[in-house]
Amino acid sequence: MPTNPVHPDTELVTVHEMADRLAMTRKTFARLVREAGIPKVKLGHRTVRYSPEAVIAFVTETFTTP
Repeated sequence: MPTNPVHPDTELVTVHEMADRLAMTRKTFARLVREAGIPKVKLGHRTVRYSPEAVIAFVTETFTTP
């Protein structure tokens, strides 16, 4: 059973692509993944991808002040 089930039609991107979409460096995005708990999908031992929709929703909810 997969530990991170995702819908087959869900777009998944690399850390570099996600950092580009958020207009930040890969290093900054990786730090946010570690420290803020940005959602990720593990596809293998070292392979990780991100759902742009889930990441943008998380960042908006977590870092936007009311």
